[in-house]
Amino acid sequence: MEIQFQSSPQNKSAEIVASIADLLTEILLRLPVKSALRFKLVSKRWFHLISDPIFCQLLNPHPNPAVGLFLSSSAANSGEDLHEYVPFHPNKSTEFIKDHLPSGVRILQSCNGLMLCCSKITAGNDPEYFAYNPTTKKLSILPKPDQTNGILKTIRGINLAFDPVESFQYKIVSVWLLETDQGTDTESRFEIIVYSSETRSWRVQSQPFTTPANFEKGVYWNNAIHWMATVGSSESLYFNIHNQTLSNIPILPLTYSTHCKRDHYFGESCGHLHFIDMRRPQLKLVVYELKMDYSQWFVKYQVDLSAVVVANPAMASRRGSPMFWCGFVFHVLAVVPGKEDEDSFLVLQIPGKVVRYNIQGKTFEDLVEFEGGIVRSSLRYPNVRGFQYIQSLCCV
Repeated sequence: MEIQFQSSPQNKSAEIVASIADLLTEILLRLPVKSALRFKLVSKRWFHLISDPIFCQLLNPHPNPAVGLFLSSSAANSGEDLHEYVPFHPNKSTEFIKDHLPSGVRILQSCNGLMLCCSKITAGNDPEYFAYNPTTKKLSILPKPDQTNGILKTIRGINLAFDPVESFQYKIVSVWLLETDQGTDTESRFEIIVYSSETRSWRVQSQPFTTPANFEKGVYWNNAIHWMATVGSSESLYFNIHNQTLSNIPILPLTYSTHCKRDHYFGESCGHLHFIDMRRPQLKLVVYELKMDYSQWFVKYQVDLSAVVVANPAMASRRGSPMFWCGFVFHVLAVVPGKEDEDSFLVLQIPGKVVRYNIQGKTFEDLVEFEGGIVRSSLRYPNVRGFQYIQSLCCV
């Protein structure tokens, strides 16, 4: 005779609830980020489930590739900051992205789904800095560091360090010039202080040090903030977040003149750190990549942009106009490595538009055409970086 044990009503109810929760989680994890964000409004239960840090981490793949980038600059007339979104795939709808940046702010850095921004600088007022998630439109204003020790300090660089695979918390790395010790540039003394979103406080993380390095454009990669100095200088540095150590980045193996360029590309994408330079007289870009152990830079790609110039003659600089890259007017906004080499591409700003150049296939296509058309030898967003947009539900 078979004996059947019946569960109590309480146990059966618990099992049903548990099974539904697991099933619901599995269903929601298969939704696009924008759909999951909207479903937070269904009920309190769904809101708390989708807001859970573990769910947010599971929803984002690793690595979580960018789907586009923001361009940002100040309008010459009004001084207001202008933002434009560029999708990485042609004809991709940007409806979900519109108005995803607060007005009156400047983007300083993007990092794995979060952005570091600051308010507009006005006379007599220091800017406010804040972490911002452009997907959820949530922000967190950073408190000002304590300066009660009597030493005046001036901020020289500030960067966001965030890796959702390692932690749901982020850190802000700020480099300060100790004003009481100001002298010549080579004698300037700096210190590094770090803000933790977990403790909501700042802590000094280095002894005062001297360096001629420039801290304006830091890049987060490999658990560290990296600052590239002038080409040929040995003062390119990186600050390891975990070890709280400051070390030198290997010198790039450049064997040719680079004096004709106004700017270089230095950035991270999909876990790779890249630096781009150009070889003359051909319009050939050399993409260097740094090894994870910091042993050396190596050539990852060599890209000939001659065909892009033939199709877009406005890239050829007029005589007397500012030289961008050895007489050609363009700006590298992103290097995006794919899972396979044939999926890797560059994003370039050229006069009147942004184009995507497929590295292995040597083909290119327009991503965005700016309003106002093409102005020869002129960029709509001059001297700006592209800030990658990665969809994320992570909290700030």
